[in-house]
Amino acid sequence: MNAPATPAPAAPVSTNPAENLLGQVIAEEWKVVSKIDKPDDGANQDLSGGFFSVGYFVEHLHKMDSDKKKGPLKAFLKVIDVQKAIELYGNLPLMERLRLVSHGHTFECDILDICHNAKLDRIVKVIAKGDLPPPAGSMFELPYILFEIAEGDLRKIASRSNKIDDVWRFSVLHDVAVGIQQLHGQAIAHQDLKPSNVLVFDERKQGAKIADFGCSTTMNRAGIREGQPIPGDALYAPPEQALGVRPEQWVDRCEAADLYHLGSLAAFMFSNVLPTIYYLEKLPADVLPKRWNGNGRCDYKTALPLFQATFTEYVEQISQDFPDWARDRLAEIIINACNPDYTERGDPSSRARTGRPIGIETFVSRFNRLAKDAEVEANK
Repeated sequence: MNAPATPAPAAPVSTNPAENLLGQVIAEEWKVVSKIDKPDDGANQDLSGGFFSVGYFVEHLHKMDSDKKKGPLKAFLKVIDVQKAIELYGNLPLMERLRLVSHGHTFECDILDICHNAKLDRIVKVIAKGDLPPPAGSMFELPYILFEIAEGDLRKIASRSNKIDDVWRFSVLHDVAVGIQQLHGQAIAHQDLKPSNVLVFDERKQGAKIADFGCSTTMNRAGIREGQPIPGDALYAPPEQALGVRPEQWVDRCEAADLYHLGSLAAFMFSNVLPTIYYLEKLPADVLPKRWNGNGRCDYKTALPLFQATFTEYVEQISQDFPDWARDRLAEIIINACNPDYTERGDPSSRARTGRPIGIETFVSRFNRLAKDAEVEANK
């Protein structure tokens, strides 16, 4: 007779207060119903929140979704993981650790307030924000932000849906370009634009919106990561950041970097190959910076011609995946947006004007035209 199977051990209960909010009521009318597991690599994917935060789904205690079949109105809760942040900043004095955590959260809230007051409709909407009282056994309050809920982020939607077409892709890129234009109009740079930070609201016919401002900065007030060589995700960073160059001018340092992210997003959506991945495969280790697993023996000026030649090959390669009717126009957008030379990145005619703006409005217009043309092509 076989011995009875040994039951699987119960999952350990976390002692971290930010990890134990199930069942609690937020802002007097939202109940925490489930925690969003973080990906194994610790990256900020889906709606799980940033590195120092925990994500939850919450439901309204009284209001129903506009689609009654979906039950209570739902939202996304981002709770700052104060304990984890303090532990990871362990080499600093306690008060300095608390200051960094507080500054990061306050800065993000201030950015979101600017976006709300300016009615930026391509930026994710905040429902409420505040501080939860210290849980039992803890001396720290838990700051939180409550956001409107999306179907998912761009990477997740694109990977699991078989209904993605060119109309959808160009419409999303147009929405993101408008979002960047709106942010730059308020002197805000996102600095970490990538597929997981673009939320999709197709079911509510709200298109795509930009989320996660933990790495953002403004022209007049530095964000918490402003002094970092790469403020955002290194995999999506433009070459000048990876090579340790910090351009003096705001338009080159911040706006041109956001534009690079937009171009990378376009490349990802049509070829699934990022510029950085291609550089890692094609450039020798002596040219690649240490942040990209190279030897770090080249400075930006020396490496730039090699990056430019490889970038030309990259665009030629990925453009084979572009729709025939849009190939040349989309390739030109990526060439302008992802130019390894940050001084030349942007719309060429705009860059020639006083102040050397990147011309984000031209990218908005070009993606809008492509989205409309895609509809025509789809109806042929």
